[in-house]
Order: sequence, then structure tokens, then C-alpha cells
Amino acid sequence: MKFSKWLSNVVLVPKPGGKWRMCIDFKDLNKAYPKDFYPPPWIDQLIGRNVEVYVDDMLVKSKEVGNHVVDLEETFSVLRKYRLKLNPAKCTFEVWGGRFLGFMITQRGIKANPLKIKVILDMKVLTNVNEVQQLTGRITALSRFISKGAEKSLTLFKVLRKAKALEWDASC
Repeated sequence: MKFSKWLSNVVLVPKPGGKWRMCIDFKDLNKAYPKDFYPPPWIDQLIGRNVEVYVDDMLVKSKEVGNHVVDLEETFSVLRKYRLKLNPAKCTFEVWGGRFLGFMITQRGIKANPLKIKVILDMKVLTNVNEVQQLTGRITALSRFISKGAEKSLTLFKVLRKAKALEWDASC
């Protein structure tokens, strides 16, 4: 058997609750794979009548508290019809808001997830290009909540454009 040109390592990732998930590290493959320029839709473009589904996440919502049980029954009926199953450990019922697709959903709308903000605030001084890339990715994920976010992060993107050696100056 010849050696494959592409090889991806298997890694174990801890899951909440103490269990482990086996994953494949596709970092090297992702570097070689052509970029997909079709971005996923913003969450507020997904808002529908009473069920939101995005990949493998689902949310049942109701305009009136009294309709929620009816909306759940309708949803469960459709799930049974197509023999779809839910993970009971991941199901939560009768909540007024919570985390969905990395955002906080409340009766008042969509808000930034405080945990994602905390990760940025807790970052140490950046010392290499990879850390700058991580920061710009995190900022981009929260950009809809940052006034003039692109303007404020322009210096970071300029640093990435130079990218050979990371040197901080007064503009950073």
C-alpha cells in the first residue's frame, strides 16, 4: 500500500459532561482545499414561524406562552413522521432565552455571547501571526455587535498582510 498524499490525525476532544468525542484534524487538508466563498446566512435571516433549524441545532419558539405546548406537539409530530431523534441531554424546555448558534437569543432579539467577549478580553499580548489570526476571527464573529468594527480592526488586518514577522508598533 502506498502512502496517501493527505493524512489527517485522529484527536480526542473532551465533551461537556466528561465524555470524549473522536474527531479528525483536517487543518492540513483545509489549507490545501479551495475556499468556499458562500457564507452561511446570518441568524436573523433564518427566523421562521416557530421552528429554527441550522445544521444540527433546532429551536422551537412561540409568540404566545399558551401556544408553546401546541408548537412543541407539532414539532414532535414532524420529527416522529421523519423518524428523527433528539439527544435528551441537549434538550431544554420552557426557557425565555439562551445560547443558539453562538449568539444569545432573548425576547428582545439577538445579542453577543458574553463568553465570546470574555475570551477576547482575557487574551494575552499577541506574539505571533497565528494569534493575530485568532483575534481577527473572533472579532469578525462578533462584528455585527461592534460599531465601526472593520475600521477598528484595520490595523490587525494590515499586520496580517505583512505577516512575515510580527512586529508591534504604535499603531497596534
